[in-house]
Amino acid sequence: MAPEGWRVTSIKSLLESCSYGLNGRLATTPDSGPPVLRMGNIQAGRLALGDLKYASAQVDMTRYGLRRGDVLLNRTNSAEQVGKVAFVDNGDGLSFASYLVRLRVKDSSAAAEWLFQKLNSPEMQARLRSLATKGVSQSNINPTKMQALEVPVPPLAEQRKIAAILGSVDALIERTQAVIDQVEVVKKGLMQELLTRGPPGRHNRFKQTEIGEIPESWDVVPLDELVAKPICYGVLKPGPDTPGGVPVVRVQDYPEDKLILSQVQRSAPEIVEPYGRSTLAEGDILISIRGTAGRVCLVPGELEGGNISRDSARISLTRPELLNFVAYVLRGPASQEFVMGAMRGLAVRGINIGDLRKLPVPQPPPAEREEMTSILLTVDERLWSEKSSLSSLVRLKAGLSAVLLSGEVRVQTDESEAAA
Repeated sequence: MAPEGWRVTSIKSLLESCSYGLNGRLATTPDSGPPVLRMGNIQAGRLALGDLKYASAQVDMTRYGLRRGDVLLNRTNSAEQVGKVAFVDNGDGLSFASYLVRLRVKDSSAAAEWLFQKLNSPEMQARLRSLATKGVSQSNINPTKMQALEVPVPPLAEQRKIAAILGSVDALIERTQAVIDQVEVVKKGLMQELLTRGPPGRHNRFKQTEIGEIPESWDVVPLDELVAKPICYGVLKPGPDTPGGVPVVRVQDYPEDKLILSQVQRSAPEIVEPYGRSTLAEGDILISIRGTAGRVCLVPGELEGGNISRDSARISLTRPELLNFVAYVLRGPASQEFVMGAMRGLAVRGINIGDLRKLPVPQPPPAEREEMTSILLTVDERLWSEKSSLSSLVRLKAGLSAVLLSGEVRVQTDESEAAA
């Protein structure tokens, strides 16, 4: 049942057109034709124009061109990504590929921004994915079935107000993400500088080592010389999640070098008991060694006595004061390059524990180590503060989308305000 004053109608009835994109080979340079947007150019509801391909011949822009207010829908992608949408703020000179469809609304039936917000809402994204037929590696949404979906549609004035409210939250999300991106750039540069040159202005004499040029007074030692217990991997097959069992950390539990405690699963004690060598203690370091190798996180006290999967290695240091510094070294460019260079295997690539033990770690004097660690921790505090703000904004957007786009909460428009 639609809220009072709303109507239920098909998406098709709101559209002037629903058009397939351009087929044909694409080029990496703009010698022949315009930029052609692909599935990867749709990111978080907006167009990402940093990785463009170009048509290899001239394009009929009347048929394949974009303009402001168009909505692009990704009709073919993985099961998790199919159905994602983007609003076109400025389509000047842009065309789009055949994996996308262009939705263009009728001016009198719907506001383009509202339709985008509706299609981008968690509820509609789930409905779109439910339409997808699944192939070997790709899923596909039939645009005809998509257009047949019925949605509750508010009056135009209410559509515009809803879109404005949700769009303002989108703007905050974009600004916060831009800050995060910039802080990450700063952090990367600082890590490169600090871990190879030391604190600013401290050194003017350097020497060449296996990790590149470092201050003359520093040493380099293999990681194995800094550990209290042998570096090892963990449980081969953790089994199903078992309430009350032993927590077992998997690589997916620390996707951004920070552990997500809420998603750590538990395994039956009898499965974990044979892997006592990889039992966790607070202050251990974990590094992923298979698949997406090189991720790093610290073990919190809540996981004391837990364990890890075989895709991670546990590193227990001899001295607690080395913890944060060694973690930053492992995340640094030289260590990441070492890990990538040591990867082996075909189906699942990984780094052997024997090679990991040889990973070279710079050893500055304690005062310098503490100064560098303090600088990087300050940057990380800002980074995680911004990421926490971003998570809050994303949750706010999802909640507002649910109540505004369904009519559970009604908005006051200029017309309704005047009537009141």
